Amino acid sequence: MRIGIQLPSFSYGGDTAEIGPTFGRLAREADQAGLDSLWVMDHFFQIRSVGSAEEPMPEGWSALAFAAAQTRRITLGTMVTGVHYRHPGVLVKTASRHTREGISSCSGR
Repeated sequence: MRIGIQLPSFSYGGDTAEIGPTFGRLAREADQAGLDSLWVMDHFFQIRSVGSAEEPMPEGWSALAFAAAQTRRITLGTMVTGVHYRHPGVLVKTASRHTREGISSCSGR
């Protein structure tokens, strides 16, 4: 059985300055604990079933790039990606660059 984690909310104590450090710590801990995957949403605003639209919602692909720099082996992905948010060619290029190999080649790992 493979177990992953989804991080649907970035409201860490209400202070946006805590998003990077807390998200990075959660990604590292999930990786170190041996979880198989870590997932984020690719929405511009928080969805109603999780919180209010005013809550912080980092762009999904940027969040994955940040998580890749914090982790070693965990699989990273978006729960959903809206093709209507971006031009299809830009989305394909973004998604293909955000593989572990693509991130590694960009970061020098």
